[in-house]
Amino acid sequence: MYENVLPVTMEEFEPYLGRTFNVQNTDVAVELKLVEIEDSTKGRPWPRDLPKPFLMIFSGPPERILLEGLRVLHLPGGPTFQLYVIPILTHDPSSTGQQYQVVIN
Repeated sequence: MYENVLPVTMEEFEPYLGRTFNVQNTDVAVELKLVEIEDSTKGRPWPRDLPKPFLMIFSGPPERILLEGLRVLHLPGGPTFQLYVIPILTHDPSSTGQQYQVVIN
């Protein structure tokens, strides 16, 4: 059943940095903008046959905080991803929006 599932890679998401995704499995419309991608290996050697772990930070509206969970994120005109999204402590959500992290490891 899952034989054609490929690992998600940092390189796959790099072209979407700065783009806005629609969260499809919520009770109201929510958009999340991909604002940061970080290589979790921090430059340490990593086996070539394994995908590198990485972290993504998304920014969403300050007035609508999504609960932690598996979310369907769709890029208009592009792909759809199912990712585990976690709200994180945001210093000033009124100016930056509520931030979320997605960890891939």
